[in-house]
Amino acid sequence: MEKEKLTPLVLTLGLIIYGCTASAGQNDKIDSDRTFTVHLYSPIIGDEDRGSIYGSGYSGPYLAPGDTEVPPDPTPSYPSINQVDDQTNALMLSSIASAAGMYAADELLIDSTMKSRQGVRQTGPFAAARIGKYDLDVAGELDTTVITGLLGYAFNVQNSEVGVFMEMGHGTYDTRTVTTEPVGEAEGDGKHNYVGFGIYGNYATPIDWLHVTGYVKGGWLRNEFSVSLDGVSANFDRTSNYWGAHLGTYGEFQVTEKFKNRTFLNYFYDGRESEAHTSSSGSIEIVESFGTFNSHRALLGSVFEYAYTPTLRPYVALTYEYVFKADVKRHVTDHSVNLILSGTDLEGSTGIGSMGWTYQNEAKSFEFDLGVNGYTGKRRGISAQLQAAWKF
Repeated sequence: MEKEKLTPLVLTLGLIIYGCTASAGQNDKIDSDRTFTVHLYSPIIGDEDRGSIYGSGYSGPYLAPGDTEVPPDPTPSYPSINQVDDQTNALMLSSIASAAGMYAADELLIDSTMKSRQGVRQTGPFAAARIGKYDLDVAGELDTTVITGLLGYAFNVQNSEVGVFMEMGHGTYDTRTVTTEPVGEAEGDGKHNYVGFGIYGNYATPIDWLHVTGYVKGGWLRNEFSVSLDGVSANFDRTSNYWGAHLGTYGEFQVTEKFKNRTFLNYFYDGRESEAHTSSSGSIEIVESFGTFNSHRALLGSVFEYAYTPTLRPYVALTYEYVFKADVKRHVTDHSVNLILSGTDLEGSTGIGSMGWTYQNEAKSFEFDLGVNGYTGKRRGISAQLQAAWKF
């Protein structure tokens, strides 16, 4: 009888043990998927929270009775509770890469005015283009190549200038995140295409040597980015709105019969709407959001021009740029946690050196300028630009 009573008990205990073992195996599979998602995008679980993933009450490796040493923890090492996998910083670098194209577009319109023969265009169409290669000083590596173009029509009114313009451009960029353990670095590449429209003015004040410039503009920017995150290839495509404004002043001084100086102070504002990237692994969906990009910067510089011949004039220029604010903030959200994270920025100083030639025909109905610019500081690199203007 005692044996008959024990048999059901043994069978029951065996089923319970089997069920627990099978359940643990199933949980391992679910945790593996969850662990990948968390590790890649949003490690909501730090060491202190592993109990919620590995089963209630888990607090580390099991110490058997009589053991004198703690065995190694078989669970992987996760980033802390307030971090994400550093490889996802590639998305942040992609977001701020748009600044290279936006800055190049800003400068092309005003720079072509500062370095033109008269400073104020005559009534008629004008065009300008610039190509440059820039290395932006951010956490990790961000190298960009930007081609930007400008088409406009100017109206000359009592030595002042007003006009409309269309800007367009194409840029490519390469990113590399900072190497960290255990995830390593992530390399990515992308491209931008943009087009925008605006109005501008160049006002000759009652003080005969002093001018005031300004513009407002807006457009659309397309960002396409590819990167490998933890060995998984990911592609992100987004189109967002951008906008900008400028206010500046410059003075023109005839130093000698052949030397002329143009000294300027310019302020630029650039903005781009927020972006969001959605990814998933199994039933878990993760949204990585980047806040609105806002940039405020000022440029102080001087252009020196020499009248080599009546039609040809070389020039040199020195410019100091300071970016007061240019940052991207981000946060990561999954089904249970929203993490607000530090972003990246371009705040700091850049020195710019320029040289080139301007040509104007004897009838003063056509002007052509060609020059190069070198950058050091927060932006490093080189660019070349040309512009042409016709008088109707």
